Amino acid sequence: MNMLPSSFPDFLYHYTSIETLALILKNKKVRFTRSDRVNDLEEVIIQDLPEIKRTVFISCWTGIEKESIPLWALYASRTRGVRIKLPPSMFKNGTEPYRLIDTSCNIINLQSLENIIERKDHVFQWIPYIIGPVPVDYKDDTSVSILEDNELKVHRIGTVKLKHWTFEEEQRFIIIPDALWNQLTKKFELNKEFLKYPIAIEYIDIPLDESKLDNIEITIGPGSKEPEKTIVDSLLRQYTKNGIAKDSELKDRIKLR
Repeated sequence: MNMLPSSFPDFLYHYTSIETLALILKNKKVRFTRSDRVNDLEEVIIQDLPEIKRTVFISCWTGIEKESIPLWALYASRTRGVRIKLPPSMFKNGTEPYRLIDTSCNIINLQSLENIIERKDHVFQWIPYIIGPVPVDYKDDTSVSILEDNELKVHRIGTVKLKHWTFEEEQRFIIIPDALWNQLTKKFELNKEFLKYPIAIEYIDIPLDESKLDNIEITIGPGSKEPEKTIVDSLLRQYTKNGIAKDSELKDRIKLR
């Protein structure tokens, strides 16, 4: 049985377009973005190991239950998109259960869910480990140190943003390749050979737990019209067993120009 620490939010939320929702439901996967491709150009500044950001992938969520007008405007087609609601244990698990890392987040071992990652002059086959959800820390300085006595403090990667983004109250999942995991010491450690070659791809799609996806809850953007609602209802009927859609609490209460 997968157990999450009680400090984690019961649910996470992701604001996006209807087109992206359709891809998530059809493919039963969530896309992770390489950490050097995120929207805050001043984050993921790694002082002691800058090259690692080409190896780490991120999926961004928020723990805010109350609807956010800025998040609707930024990420959900200017209020005509959707908000996805899923539990933190949304991902399809491998052969090992969740384990705690530094008591602040968990690690999901996706064994058997192999990914072929293309790298310059090499092809490495590795199994991704997911760390999270980890709350983002908002600071004036986004640079961090992640290497201590050859141990990688991986939960620090991509979890610091400028204070301008505080409104997001972001929670992140972070993918770390298993080549950085030392089975003997039970720690993530520096692997210089693995880090020599940057990863070519910018995204990785990770399978979701279908039982969680079958119970997905979708909030339809406050600026949406009847056609958008019809599309969302049709997607849920086609790809989920018990998925539900509801109108935004902000419907007919805001208008973005």
